[in-house]
Amino acid sequence: MTSLTSAFREANSQRDSTLNFNLSETDDDIQIFSNQTVITNQPFPTDQTSRRIPLPIISGRQEHILPFCGIQLLSDVRQLEIQQTIDFEDLYTLIDSENKYLVKAENGEVLFGTTEGSSSWQRLLCCSSRRFILRVFDKARQEALFCIRRLAPTNPLLSCYLQRMDVFIPQCEYIGCIQQEWNPIKIKLVIRNCEHQNIFHVNGPLCTTCSSFKEEDFYVFSYDLPQSVCNISRRWNEFKATYSLFLTFQENLNNTHKALILACAFLLEYIYFQAGIPIKCFH
Repeated sequence: MTSLTSAFREANSQRDSTLNFNLSETDDDIQIFSNQTVITNQPFPTDQTSRRIPLPIISGRQEHILPFCGIQLLSDVRQLEIQQTIDFEDLYTLIDSENKYLVKAENGEVLFGTTEGSSSWQRLLCCSSRRFILRVFDKARQEALFCIRRLAPTNPLLSCYLQRMDVFIPQCEYIGCIQQEWNPIKIKLVIRNCEHQNIFHVNGPLCTTCSSFKEEDFYVFSYDLPQSVCNISRRWNEFKATYSLFLTFQENLNNTHKALILACAFLLEYIYFQAGIPIKCFH
């Protein structure tokens, strides 16, 4: 009996020493936090690299944003509106100020702002026949287009010096011109590319020299095919109480062709719709 009791005590003492040894070994590895801990790194398995998963992007037709600039803004446009801005200083001055226009897309977004550069004496004496430089700027205030029109009479009966407007993009790159063809009863224009090849021709209604024109339609046709590529119309805007030019393009036109037709619409505004406005000093 005495030997069994001593053996049992010896076994208990060995178990306690082993347990104390294991507890002392693991106490150093256990971290006890007395404050709240914020986890800043997402845990992940050590056998994988911490690369970011790309986010899905849903692409769609949005408003025109960078990097689109210049005539690239015309890439997905089907309709344009040219609206002339009003300068109240013209109400009490003898000489009209230079014209300014806004070019808008079909959703009302302003794509370009246009300013005219001309001399005051030509605006007074030559009216809509004056020579000018038309500068077209995009929303980033970068020049997208500029047009040079020479001094020429708007009367179709005068065939000595016909209308012509040269069109350029920045860095003075020539992209084409709009040339008038003589016709005694109507305005006919030809649009040429940078290689002086006829690409479009513009037909309009019959015109007279004794009245100003309000609402009319001009049709731009392909020079080789009897196919309409654009419609240029002038309509009264009741909401804005002013006249506006509307351009409706076909889908197969590139940006350069749209820019040339846009310049042609500006030329029609001067030689047709503003031709009947009398000289201001004779009002």
